[in-house]
Amino acid sequence: MQSDDVIWSIVGKTFCSFRVKITTGNFCKNPYNLTGICAQRYCPLANSRYATIIEKDGDCFLYLKVIERAHLPNALWEKVKLSNNYRKALEQIDEKLRFWPNYLKHKAKQRFTKIKQYLIRKKRLQFKLKSKLVPVNNRLERRERKKEKKALSIAKLDKRIEEELLSRLRSGKYQDIYNFPLAQYETALEQDKVSEPETVEFEEEYESDEESEEESESYETEELEHPTQVQDIEDSYLNGDNSIFDDDERIQDQVDEGEDPKEVLKKRWSRHATKQKAPTRATARKTRKRREFEYELEDERLTQATTDR
Repeated sequence: MQSDDVIWSIVGKTFCSFRVKITTGNFCKNPYNLTGICAQRYCPLANSRYATIIEKDGDCFLYLKVIERAHLPNALWEKVKLSNNYRKALEQIDEKLRFWPNYLKHKAKQRFTKIKQYLIRKKRLQFKLKSKLVPVNNRLERRERKKEKKALSIAKLDKRIEEELLSRLRSGKYQDIYNFPLAQYETALEQDKVSEPETVEFEEEYESDEESEEESESYETEELEHPTQVQDIEDSYLNGDNSIFDDDERIQDQVDEGEDPKEVLKKRWSRHATKQKAPTRATARKTRKRREFEYELEDERLTQATTDR
């Protein structure tokens, strides 16, 4: 049979593993203690009828101990979950402890109030900004500060050099090298985007065509106005680079044999043309007109020679 006085006389006066002695008094480390004070009325071991409040994972539970379950250590405490609403939880405590001593009921309500207060503070601290302690490497920080100072000094030096160069350029010191008229440069950009070599080639062809036409017209006018100068023109062509009249004797022999002078000149000209490289369009047009004129001169010379004989 359980006797609370006998248990307290042993635990309270001789030895208890949950007791903590300090200068101000004795405290109890038992988790089921209602107030944390080592006294007979608050000792969970020396009272067969006891109640306390315990918090687990944010929820509060009312633990009840009665003498009818003293012979069952695994079912010694009855656990009742309290509501999250403060008022409803107090009503549950009053209902469960209706016939219990008033001091147990009052201390249970006080304990529940303190637990609810620190749970509220805990929830507020979770959403509050916290300062985080970070280790600082003094050597690394010193090295980074030196690098920043050097980079800043270099940036200032580059900026000063740029300003000095711009001031010299504005003053006209580099006029012959860098200073050019911007208006003409912008107008040149707005012109048609035609590549330079194509425009040059087109101009050369156009000029060569004009020159060839002028030369052919001058040659025809000279022939009509001064027929006596045909021999002089022929001599000028013979003295030049053209080699079509080099073999005059061979051509004359073929004509004497009875061949057509025009056919002889065509064969001679075809052999001469194959030896030369493929000319450009401008030079081909120019040489074609010149050779037509030479062909006419040679034809006239041969016909005149035949008539003289």
